Amino acid sequence: FFLEKKTKVTMSQFSHQLLFSFLEQSSFMLLLRLLNEHVQISATTRAPLSRKDIDALPKQEANQMEEEDKLNQEKFEFWGALPAENELHSMALAKGFGGI
Repeated sequence: FFLEKKTKVTMSQFSHQLLFSFLEQSSFMLLLRLLNEHVQISATTRAPLSRKDIDALPKQEANQMEEEDKLNQEKFEFWGALPAENELHSMALAKGFGGI
């Protein structure tokens, strides 16, 4: 089901350019491809948030952060690569980027 819908992310044009320049220059082509396939990025003309703006955002409550920490510590088991990803996965393994 999640493969049918793209996750929506909004960011400034500056942040968008930085992200994609970094991914392209660092040769993170698999990550770039995953972003293109599964994330719908909307670039806005407004400037990125300042530190002051970020500090003014609502904070997470302690129990919510604890739940997220527990989820992040659980072992995640991959269930396999999509057929189109097999070649990219093999290339990543050959370059020493880990595996499943």
